Amino acid sequence: MSSHYQGKFSFIFDRNRLPLLKPILLPTTEKGALGRIWAASRRRSFTLEYEWKATIANANFASHLNGEIIIPVEHGGKPLEFDGASVPMPWLVGMLSFGVLRPLGILLTASIVHDYAFCAGGLKYSSGDSFRVVTRQEADRLFREIVTDVNEMPFWGFLAWCAVRLGWVIGIKYAGKRFTESPPWLPLVVLFAVITALTLIVNTLGLTTFVLLTVAIYALAYTVRAAID
Repeated sequence: MSSHYQGKFSFIFDRNRLPLLKPILLPTTEKGALGRIWAASRRRSFTLEYEWKATIANANFASHLNGEIIIPVEHGGKPLEFDGASVPMPWLVGMLSFGVLRPLGILLTASIVHDYAFCAGGLKYSSGDSFRVVTRQEADRLFREIVTDVNEMPFWGFLAWCAVRLGWVIGIKYAGKRFTESPPWLPLVVLFAVITALTLIVNTLGLTTFVLLTVAIYALAYTVRAAID
């Protein structure tokens, strides 16, 4: 049975055959206390247990992406590793988004496609030209569209897109190369606007009041969430 989510862009997949991920153990053994903390704070990586198929439809921003894609278990003779779209500091992004933007949450299906594209520099298709080159910007845009379409959450899809686009700034590689294509100007503008707004708020309220208010809001939000769950 396939899930067809409505909208201009569609990401179609079998709900009865979701991607099965196997976690890669974190290297926390035989390390000192600080080394274990550092290792434990790194992005968690996974491998696929079997290849996964999905269909991209109505990708008007890059029509060559349309078709049934295959996410393989291996690439270049090595197991593919998936780390949740290489979102910089995922623990911080998850916390700031009240747990919404988690690699194993609403980002999961999109991040699997995104991670493969970042590794291979393109996507594998089941028919026609079996491998199609995908640019970094197209891969990031595809990530945004999948998050938006599958979860019907355009705002969070935009924020997730900003997060992966900012990976360019810290040198996250695409197809083995850093700083490919143009800088992510819009996400940088958004980041600058957020920092500016926070600076104005801190200057208005004072640092202590701002910190206490922020802690109170997060504590209330997580308490309510825990009570509901």
